[in-house]
Amino acid sequence: VESRASRSARLAVVVRKRPMNRREAMSQQQDVVFCNTTVIVREPKLKVDLTRYVEEHNFTFDRAFDETTTNE
Repeated sequence: VESRASRSARLAVVVRKRPMNRREAMSQQQDVVFCNTTVIVREPKLKVDLTRYVEEHNFTFDRAFDETTTNE
């Protein structure tokens, strides 16, 4: 009989970035998600004094696939 700890060690968190859809591309929206060994979200922000800046969020998963990866 397997212990609960050995069963939970098999869990993997995997993400896949979807490509931008036609409407997003046509309206020239920015692609703010980048995938390599981690997932990076670059969030454009505006300070109270109207200064623009980018807040970067890093996420780590067991595997991360970019928008060029298929479901195959």
